[in-house]
Amino acid sequence: MSDVRQEHMNLLGEEFGKVYHAVWTEWCSALMRYEEIRALFGTQEACDVLNRVAPRFFGDVQKLFWNDLILHVTRLTDKNRRSLRVQSLERFLKDEPTLLKRVRAHREAAVRAAAPVADWRNRRIAHRDRALAVDQTAEPLAKVDLDACKQVLDDIHAVLNAVYRDRHLMRNSLGNQIIYNPTSGDLLGRLEDLTDAVQFIASAVGWKGEDEDSLNGKIQDFLAKLGRSDPEDDWRVHKLLLAARV
Repeated sequence: MSDVRQEHMNLLGEEFGKVYHAVWTEWCSALMRYEEIRALFGTQEACDVLNRVAPRFFGDVQKLFWNDLILHVTRLTDKNRRSLRVQSLERFLKDEPTLLKRVRAHREAAVRAAAPVADWRNRRIAHRDRALAVDQTAEPLAKVDLDACKQVLDDIHAVLNAVYRDRHLMRNSLGNQIIYNPTSGDLLGRLEDLTDAVQFIASAVGWKGEDEDSLNGKIQDFLAKLGRSDPEDDWRVHKLLLAARV
């Protein structure tokens, strides 16, 4: 059992603590996915690097990450009573009307914010709406972006924090962040270093996109200056230059 799960059980009692921890864990997972998307696709500079390296592949990654975030957000605000959702906490607060009122207000805000997100889940991701797929006059999907998903997560955090602060007698708050370094940031940094290195080699070779004959000659001159004559080196530099998208 994790230390955090035990802490939640100690704070809220065993049953309530288990449900609270499960909701909190799902919220953390959604926030991590949000951070990954923001790190990998959140700036034009990052997108430029990815598009230079493998635009189709990273386009697929972006779609998969986006769909995963949509599913995380809509699971937490789902209408199904059998689902683990933020509303699952309210049944433990029936004897605490003041806290229940605060929690319910934040939960309702989360559900409202999630309505356009749920449209994506219902008509595009979990199900493929027939009218949307074949009829150009069908109602388009709701406009949803990363900020819209973050607003839902902020409202869910407000629910979790209301319970957390109440049990700590309003002395402590639950942070609206997690200690997490997006793994995609490491990937992006490595790709930036590699593309910079490859473009440096392209600059040293002096090729600026001319015809293949010009490229071959400049590669041979470049390798001769390095004292390299292995035919494999010629091909390696050739591949690096093509990868540089010069």
